[in-house]
Amino acid sequence: MAKVARTQTERQELLRRYIEPTDEQRASGVRVPTAAHRAIAELVRRQYVRVILTTNFDRLIEQALEERAVSFDVIDSVDALRGARPLGQSPAVLVKLHGDYRDARLPTRQRNLAATSPRLTSCLIGSWMNTT
Repeated sequence: MAKVARTQTERQELLRRYIEPTDEQRASGVRVPTAAHRAIAELVRRQYVRVILTTNFDRLIEQALEERAVSFDVIDSVDALRGARPLGQSPAVLVKLHGDYRDARLPTRQRNLAATSPRLTSCLIGSWMNTT
C-alpha cells in the first residue's frame, strides 16, 4: 500500500475506489448491502441485537441500518468511543474495530491495523464496564 499511495489521503482515495460503487455497479447490485447485512439490520430493528462488532471498514452495515430506518451510533476509533453516549442510552451501536475507510487516519499498514483493534477493544471493555 505504501508503494502505491504514499500519504494517508492517497490511501483513503485508493480504498474509496475499491469500496464505493459507481452508479452502474449500484444499479446492478454490486458493492451494496447483501442479504446478510440486511438480516443484521433487521435484527437490530427488532431489538434482538443492540451492539454490532465488525472488522470491516466499508459502510455496508450502516447502509443496511439506514434502509431499515434504524437509529444507531458508530464507534470507529478510540476518539469516537470517548465522545460516544453511554451504551445504555444508545438505541444501537456499530463498533468498527478497524475503523472506517473514510477516515484519513485509517491504519492501512498491517502493524498499525494490528494495534488498533486491541486498543479500541480495551477501551470498549473499560467504558462499558463503567456503565453497568
